[in-house]
Amino acid sequence: MALSPTSLRRISAIATVLLLLLGGCAARPPSTMEAIARAIQGYGEEELWLCGKAAVQAEEYLRAAMCFSLLADRHPQSPRWRAATLGAGEAWERLGEWQRALERYLAAFDPDAEDALDLTWKIASAYYELDLYQEALDLLEPLVDRQDLSLTDRIRARTWAAVCKLELGDWETAEMEFRRTLLFYERHKSEERVDPYFPAQAQFFLGEIYRRHFEDVRIDQTDDVPRLSDTIETKSRFLLSAQGHYVRAIRYGHPHWATAAGQRIGQLYERFYDEMIQAPIPSSLTPEQAELYRLEVRRKIRILLKKAIAAYERTLTVAERIGLSSAFVEKTRASLRRIENLLLQDIADDPMGDQPLEDEASEPAPDTRASVEGGQD
Repeated sequence: MALSPTSLRRISAIATVLLLLLGGCAARPPSTMEAIARAIQGYGEEELWLCGKAAVQAEEYLRAAMCFSLLADRHPQSPRWRAATLGAGEAWERLGEWQRALERYLAAFDPDAEDALDLTWKIASAYYELDLYQEALDLLEPLVDRQDLSLTDRIRARTWAAVCKLELGDWETAEMEFRRTLLFYERHKSEERVDPYFPAQAQFFLGEIYRRHFEDVRIDQTDDVPRLSDTIETKSRFLLSAQGHYVRAIRYGHPHWATAAGQRIGQLYERFYDEMIQAPIPSSLTPEQAELYRLEVRRKIRILLKKAIAAYERTLTVAERIGLSSAFVEKTRASLRRIENLLLQDIADDPMGDQPLEDEASEPAPDTRASVEGGQD
């Protein structure tokens, strides 16, 4: 008995799916955009749908994005149109193609749909990644005081809105909003369980504000000793404030923000060391005096390298214990290698070696190994 055209199309679609899922047993399907476009050009609606779903399962996100996008573009009246449009948006997001993702999310958005809130978060994230902070803020601010939202969602809206204000340059308002968010969390956390991601994020970005203040204070001269002393004191105060917020972010126990904050603490000490080393030499010194001055400065600030190393090592210990991999973790590994090499070279170049200075008995780097399994002070 001859197969009908519909049956033949179904068999072809199933064969396509099997080819994708059995990629390890045969030649891998084409992976460039042009090659995928040629391969799927003749697919019908059902083939595109099955191809997209199989590609997602195989983590072939470019293929998934193109299959779902082509389905949505070719078949706007299909009952699968919205699901394909959302699938395309999610696949483009996985690829970091935020403009393409945003276009699909906006096309699929329906304020009356059950997924309207989830899609709002996705759209806000896309705006943020595209540096469209005001657009993201306009979307988030109406959610801040919506009583029908969960406590976690209200804290998320408050935190993300404050982050957008920070990115727009309004540091003062952003700081105030982060503090209000954390106060709101403390007042209501007993009412329902809250995802620690968002209060930890708020504390982390408070640290970011003070880190930016720290970086804005420049050590640009050493001739005026009183002014130099004031500059270093101000810079140290901002460092300690930033560090304090990062430590509090760690204590919320969320793995992402715990490692991000630990990496930032090490970075603060590393940055302080670099700036002290690169500061100008007092103009009144002879070449011999200048060399002795450099050596003495390096001895005095070696403790900053040790604090950075301690923070980086503790951060990596946390990350390795929980199997976390992220950009912050990779930056931490690279920074640790650099600082360890720098410290070894610094000690090797010093005739006194690594003999501790009298004033080196300062407080240790904060313990970034604070629990990431939950619980906060």
